[in-house]
Amino acid sequence: MASYDEEDQLKPLLQIHGRDGQQVQTPRASRIAVVCILFCELCERLTYYSIIANLLIFLQNHLGFDSNSALTGTLVFSGTVYFTPMFGGWLADSVIGRYNTLYLSGLIYAVGCALLPTVAFDYEQLGVQLDQTAARAFYITGLVLIACGTGGIKSNVSTFGAFQVADLGQREIQRFFTWFYWFINIGSGLAFAFVAYIQQEVSFFAGYLIPAVSILLAISLLLLPRPCMTHEAKPSGSPLGQLFKVMGNAISSQSNSIYSLPSWLDYAQISNGGRYPEDLVRGTKQVLILIPLMLPFIGFWCIYNQMQSTYLLQAERMDLSIGTFRLPAASLSLFNSLAIILVTPLLDLVIFPLIRRFAAVTKISLLKRIGLGFALAIVSVVIAGFLEIQRKSELNRSGGFEQELSGRTYNASNLNILLQIPQFFLIGTGEVFAASTGMELVYNNCPDQLKSVTMGVYLAMNGLGSYLGSLLVAIVGAATTADPWLPEDINTGHLEYFCFLLAGVATAFLLLFLPLSRWYDRAYQRTLMRDSDVATATYTQYGSNDENLRSSGSVTLVTGDFRKA
Repeated sequence: MASYDEEDQLKPLLQIHGRDGQQVQTPRASRIAVVCILFCELCERLTYYSIIANLLIFLQNHLGFDSNSALTGTLVFSGTVYFTPMFGGWLADSVIGRYNTLYLSGLIYAVGCALLPTVAFDYEQLGVQLDQTAARAFYITGLVLIACGTGGIKSNVSTFGAFQVADLGQREIQRFFTWFYWFINIGSGLAFAFVAYIQQEVSFFAGYLIPAVSILLAISLLLLPRPCMTHEAKPSGSPLGQLFKVMGNAISSQSNSIYSLPSWLDYAQISNGGRYPEDLVRGTKQVLILIPLMLPFIGFWCIYNQMQSTYLLQAERMDLSIGTFRLPAASLSLFNSLAIILVTPLLDLVIFPLIRRFAAVTKISLLKRIGLGFALAIVSVVIAGFLEIQRKSELNRSGGFEQELSGRTYNASNLNILLQIPQFFLIGTGEVFAASTGMELVYNNCPDQLKSVTMGVYLAMNGLGSYLGSLLVAIVGAATTADPWLPEDINTGHLEYFCFLLAGVATAFLLLFLPLSRWYDRAYQRTLMRDSDVATATYTQYGSNDENLRSSGSVTLVTGDFRKA
C-alpha cells in the first residue's frame, strides 16, 4: 500500500474521473488561466469595494437618507451581494456552467455600474436638476444589478480558478485559495486608498467611473485567456435537485427497510435498495455535514460588515487630517486589506512550511484557524467600543471641531482616525484565518458537481451576517427610544453599547462553532473513511506520484485531511 507524502499535510483521498473527453490543459496553460482569473478577481473586488466604501456617505449626503436608513441600506446591500451567490451557483451547476455564468454576470454587473455615475453627475452645470426620487430609483436599480452580477461571479470565480489547477495536486489548490484572497485584498486596498479619496475629495461622479471601467477590464480578463482554460462538462440537470431527491429517497427507503445502516442517507444507495449510486449518496453526505459548520460564520460576517457601517459612522466624527492631508473617512478599511496582504505571504511562505516540516510537533487544523479568526474579529469590535468611549470623552472635554465631509458638516472629536487601525487590522487578520480557510474547507469537502452551489451557500453566510446586523440596528432603535444608542448624531448616543452587543452576539456564534467543529470532525471521519479502501486502492493503482495521477486522467479532489492543514 502506498504511503502518503509526509510533507504534504493536505494530501487528499483521490478519485479518478474522466471529463467527457475534455483534454486537460498543460501546467503552463493552467497557470496562465489562473493568473488571469486572479487579476479578474482583483478588478471585480476593486469595483465592488469602490461602491461599498462610501455607500453610507452617498446615501446620507447625496440621496438624503437619515443615518439609520443609510446604515440599514448599506447592510442590506452588502447582505444581498453575498446572498445572490446561491442563485449564481445554481445557474452554473445546473444550467450554463461556471464560465458562462461568470461572463453573463459580468455583463449585468457592468450595466449596474454604469447607472451609478449617471446619478452622481452634477446636472446643475447643465442647467437641469435630477429629481431626488428619480435619483434614488436609478441608484437602487444600479445596486440591485450589481448585487445580481457579483453574486454570479463570487459563487463561481474561486471554484473555477481552483478547477484550473485541480490536476496539479492539493498543494496547488491550497496555494490558489491563499493567493486568491490576497488578490481580493489588493483590489479592495486600491479602492479604499485611492477611489474612496477621489469620491470624498474630488467627486462621486469621477469615483464611480473607475469601478465602471474596472468591471469591463475584469470581463476582458475572462475572455482573453479562454483557450488556456479548462472547462467543465456541460451541466445536465440540477445537482441541487438531485441532492433533494436523494434525501427524499433515503427517507422513504428507510421506512420500508428491515436493515439498520450507519447513516440514514445510506438507504438511498442502489446496493441498499435505494435508487441512487454510491458516489451521489456520498456527495450528499458531504454537503449536509458542511452546512451546519457554515452557520457560525454569520457571527464573523456580522462584525466584518461593520467596517463600512458603524466603523464609518465613528470615523466621520474623528479627525481625518494627517498634517495638511485629509484622509477619506472610509480609508481605514485599507488596513484590513494590508493585514491580509502582509499576513497571507507570511503564512504561505513561512508559517505553513514550518508547520509541515515540524508537523509531528505542531499542527494547526483548518477548524482551529477558523476559530482563531472568529476570536480576532470579536476583539476588533470590543476595541471599537472602547475607542468610542474615549472619542466621546474627548469630545465632551474639548467641544470638538467642525469638519466638512462630502458636503455635510460634522462635529468631530480631536482623536485622530488612525486610532481605528487596530480594529481594522484585527478583522483583516481574522479574515486570513477564518474566511479564506472556510473557502478552502468548502471546496475540498464537497463533490465537484456541487462546488458552486455549496460555495454560494457559504457566501450566503456573509449575507445573513449583514442582515443580522441590520436587524440588530432595527431592534436597538426600537428598544432604546428613551436613550438612543444609534441616534441621527452618534455624538449623543451610545455606539459603544452597540459594539459590545455585537461582540456578545459573535461570541455566542463562536461558542456554537466549537461543538459543531468537533461534531464535524467525527461526522467527516464516519462518512468518508468508509470509502477509504476504494480511494486508497485507486491511489495505489496509479502510484503516489502526482505526475502519474495526472497522466492517468483528470483528478477530482474528493476531500482533504483538514485536521493536518
